[in-house]
Amino acid sequence: MIKSILKNELILALFIVPQLLTGQNIKLTGDNNSVKASGTSTLHDWEMDMTTFDATAQLENRDNGSYIISEARFSANANDLSSEKSMMRNKAHEALKAEKHPEIKFEQTGNLEIAGNRNGHYTIVGNLTIAGETKPIEIALNANISPQKEVSVSGETTLKMTDFDVEPPTVMFGTIKTADEVTINFNLTLK
Repeated sequence: MIKSILKNELILALFIVPQLLTGQNIKLTGDNNSVKASGTSTLHDWEMDMTTFDATAQLENRDNGSYIISEARFSANANDLSSEKSMMRNKAHEALKAEKHPEIKFEQTGNLEIAGNRNGHYTIVGNLTIAGETKPIEIALNANISPQKEVSVSGETTLKMTDFDVEPPTVMFGTIKTADEVTINFNLTLK
């Protein structure tokens, strides 16, 4: 009987301990998630929406009341970057080399600790891949963790297209040029 109890406790431990060590897997939830790219050109400001994307992370509750976010990942297909203006959409897809390198992704490389009050300004570090080029990046964000462990992150970061070997788009034989800097705004909820 003691062997049976120990065996049952060992089996239970094998299932519970890995979950405690790795945390809870969280993923996108709700309908209010958004990722937008915006910038300027010699003609006007512009904005495009990422229509489809995915995000996941691990969330671990610490004994001191803080949380650790690890293994955060964001992925999207460059072909899903959309604009009401078809010429703009086509030029963006061409500049991003979407046919050859459709994957846009961010992979977290260091843990992010969220303070016990579960709300504040933080920096997440990772690698960002655009147009087949991967670069390390730090992204400032606002994070909030609800009592139900729903994680909301929002913020914006500025990138230079040329850092990812992306040539800023031009039209009209180069008379209209897009600026090199692009601002990415995001608002994500994971649970």
